[in-house]
Amino acid sequence: MTTRIEPADVFTPTSFPLEEPSVYAARQEAESALRRATSRDKVPIVFGEFGVGKTTLIRRFFLEAEREGRLINILSPEGKNLDDIARIALEELDYTVTVEEQETTGSSVEGSTEIGWSGILKARLAGRLDESRTVKKELSVKSPTDQGFLNVLADHRVVLVIDEMHTASEGFRLQLARMIKASANLNRRFPQIVVLGTTADAAALVAVDEGIDRLLAEIRVEPMNDDEARFVITDGMAKLELSISEDLVATLIRTAAGAPALLQEICLDTAEHAVDDSRAEIEEPDVEFAVREFLTGSRARLTQTYVTAIETTGPRRYRKLILRAMAESPSDFVTMDELSERVSSYVGEPVPSTALSGPLRDLKQPRFGEILRDVARPLEPGGRVYNLTAFKDPRLKAFIRTMPGIEDLGWLPDASEIQELPNAVGESDDGADES
Repeated sequence: MTTRIEPADVFTPTSFPLEEPSVYAARQEAESALRRATSRDKVPIVFGEFGVGKTTLIRRFFLEAEREGRLINILSPEGKNLDDIARIALEELDYTVTVEEQETTGSSVEGSTEIGWSGILKARLAGRLDESRTVKKELSVKSPTDQGFLNVLADHRVVLVIDEMHTASEGFRLQLARMIKASANLNRRFPQIVVLGTTADAAALVAVDEGIDRLLAEIRVEPMNDDEARFVITDGMAKLELSISEDLVATLIRTAAGAPALLQEICLDTAEHAVDDSRAEIEEPDVEFAVREFLTGSRARLTQTYVTAIETTGPRRYRKLILRAMAESPSDFVTMDELSERVSSYVGEPVPSTALSGPLRDLKQPRFGEILRDVARPLEPGGRVYNLTAFKDPRLKAFIRTMPGIEDLGWLPDASEIQELPNAVGESDDGADES
């Protein structure tokens, strides 16, 4: 008896598409860069906007290591030091880890405290190396950069993935830089260290230790291109034996705007709506239902934030155009000059930065959703500090990029359709700063 494939088996917005029949589109450019980096024993620094598919890409690329229990995924280094990462890694390899506390001395790193190895790590391994007999082995190391510890990771061909590197402390980055150098000095293919984060993480690592620059490979994961998105839609619907027109495929592609999880979610609701109606063909009401469900259900808070921010009575609607410019920028941190250039291209005439300063300031205030924030940072190491702008919630970048397509279709709900949406602001953003 053949088990029926359900839409949730194919489209997996809340889990990783690692096994059949889940649909996954290969990210050709990023995967090629990963192959080059790993074949040359470099540490990939994988970056891209929130929800672009970095973690899925890495887990698919190292799928064999995951199936064999060799992939160790550290979800976030926030509040951790490298001691914690070492313990997690050894425990994942079935070591039992205990620590004998010893007094240590920390060192200051630009105002932060570098937390040293807190004691002698003693780990015992039972039955992992040879299942026919019980093997007990004691490992004593003083630091995660000790050769004994790194050789254990190498012996087990470990792939160590550190996600959300942007949450790491200065001390952690320094420790990791030292571990990367020590691992390279082993002259072994493993451990393979992979770092996931933002555009600034490679520079931050190099800043604490310039000697590791030659060991890193920066890999940007771009939003899905149209061909990749088309494959997800058509391959997924074919697995469910659902037909879909090219016009509706194009609508789904435009609506998702390159966000993999968003595309998977809308495709799932679209397919379920058709299946529940006992139809074998996707129709426009299925797609509209899925988009509205996305906006008023799973992403209602983001929709509420966006609608609150853009509600104005002025003809220019600069707040809306600024948010679009922020969402469509390839960078997480945007200058006023770039905002001015992008908004000018939208309206078809020059818009000076002075016209945008008021609306931009509004978008950083609580009554307009406090959707953006100031970021003061140097654009180059040791260079001048620039005032940049970023989204306060990183999810909004991909979300707002979908808005032009959804609004063109007339599917963006108004304030009354979103549960608990406060009264629309309704004020003009065509003030004195926007002449």
